[in-house]
Amino acid sequence: MRNSSLAKLALTALFVAPVAYIFAANDTSDVTVRVKSVDKLVVTDGGTITLDGTAGSNAMTGADDTTAVLNYTHNKNVNKKITAQASASPAAAGNDITLTVSVQNGAGTKTVYDDAGAASAQDVFTGIAAGAVAGKTVTYSASCTASGTKVTADTDFNFTITYTSVDE
Repeated sequence: MRNSSLAKLALTALFVAPVAYIFAANDTSDVTVRVKSVDKLVVTDGGTITLDGTAGSNAMTGADDTTAVLNYTHNKNVNKKITAQASASPAAAGNDITLTVSVQNGAGTKTVYDDAGAASAQDVFTGIAAGAVAGKTVTYSASCTASGTKVTADTDFNFTITYTSVDE
């Protein structure tokens, strides 16, 4: 073999070897990511509001309760709102207790119960785009009159407030 033939053979081997890597095996793998529809609302329990009167005044008031906290998350393609509606124990019937609720940065103070009974669902937080509303303080306020809420001894009136998320 001549030197030029050997050189051609060596050169051919040099250029052919890397080409083998270009034809490496390959495959694909499919993966599915499922995003769950989320609409989660948690409101912790409130505390106790004690209504007391002052001599010479028919009004009975107490300190607001700010122990409840609202947390909400949704990923809908429409804005949501949160409503609040009260239901009361039968003991509250016939009394003139007024109960209001307000959510921090929400839709203002709403009356959820008064001497006419439980109000229809009230908007307490509106315009909630997809994402999270976290750590919002819920404020409950209550009042009554001495003449409109008669009791024979200290009496607890228990209210359940139902919060609901709905499309706007």
